[in-house]
Amino acid sequence: MVLRLDAQFEFDEGIADSDRNKKNNMFDSFFKKVKEGLQQESLDDPVCGMQARGGITQAYNGKTYSFCSEHCREQFEKSPEAYGAK
Repeated sequence: MVLRLDAQFEFDEGIADSDRNKKNNMFDSFFKKVKEGLQQESLDDPVCGMQARGGITQAYNGKTYSFCSEHCREQFEKSPEAYGAK
């Protein structure tokens, strides 16, 4: 069996065309959801501009900000307005 994980999935050896199409649709749907999830979780740290993915957050004026590190969160906490928080 051959499995390629790129833009189009390819299954060989004894799989009927209808089953192959079902599996391609399943994988396409799965990877689309994974990709969308990663894009939603990739937020920019307001302090340094890096991607914030560690679950380090700070709520301020009803909005939640995400940070790449505790250091950046602490800097934001000292002076949120300096980093564009309103």
